[in-house]
Amino acid sequence: MRPWSLHCLLMAFVVCFILPAAAEAQVIPFAGNFGQGLAPSDNQMIFQSVARLNAVEPSKVGQSDSWSNPETKSSGT
Repeated sequence: MRPWSLHCLLMAFVVCFILPAAAEAQVIPFAGNFGQGLAPSDNQMIFQSVARLNAVEPSKVGQSDSWSNPETKSSGT
């Protein structure tokens, strides 16, 4: 085998087997509660938190706002 053929074979292996495995390992951050996702009330609290951050003047990089839903025991920042 030529050196470039071996290189192409190695790259094909990476593309076909390694990259799909890495993509499958990615986690959906909002799939809490054992994969059931967030409740509609949790999503509403997230959007309210985002609205509070967007309303702050002057906005600064790194600002955060916490939310917590005692009904579902979900929370975030």
